[in-house]
Amino acid sequence: MIIYDVPLKYLLATLALVGCSSCVIEGGGCSGPFCFSVGTDLCDNGQRCRDTQIGRCPDADDIQNEAQSWINRVRSSSQQCGINVLPAAGSLQWSGNNFIAADKHSLDMAGNNFVAQIGSDGLGVSERLSPQSDLVQTTFSGQAVAGGFSTTRTLLEAWLEQPVECALLMQPLATDIGMACRYDGDSDFGQYWTIVLSGN
Repeated sequence: MIIYDVPLKYLLATLALVGCSSCVIEGGGCSGPFCFSVGTDLCDNGQRCRDTQIGRCPDADDIQNEAQSWINRVRSSSQQCGINVLPAAGSLQWSGNNFIAADKHSLDMAGNNFVAQIGSDGLGVSERLSPQSDLVQTTFSGQAVAGGFSTTRTLLEAWLEQPVECALLMQPLATDIGMACRYDGDSDFGQYWTIVLSGN
């Protein structure tokens, strides 16, 4: 694992893209009350640190409205994701299936005090999404997870500044989105976020 200093505005955030075959790299570090990590595969739990931030999760309806409108606005034009300029992509529709998968993972992370792609039951995003979906086949599914932000907007803006998370938000194969946050006041981060994108 590569550790390095990052600005305070970042927090721990990881991304999983279904289909990765091996652990490539994961990097991160802590700065003040925030943690930051980026991974291209399902490797370790990443770095954790104590979050002094207080507050609960936004209302689920508010998360849906803000996430869907903000991401669709971002996707309506090309975006610089690291060294790559990604073209505009189609708008995403809110999916109850994706929300259920995201909510279950956020609840798992909050209740068990961890931030990682793989749940305490050993399941990843594709396994969590499949039981909720009536689709015969999902050609794309991906997720990002985070701990510590108290607002939807600040988290989405932080993800947009990270090349891997930015690429997920701009994924042209994605058609559906779901995002959830769960809170536990006795946990390291307080708020635990999951966003799930999928396409068929």
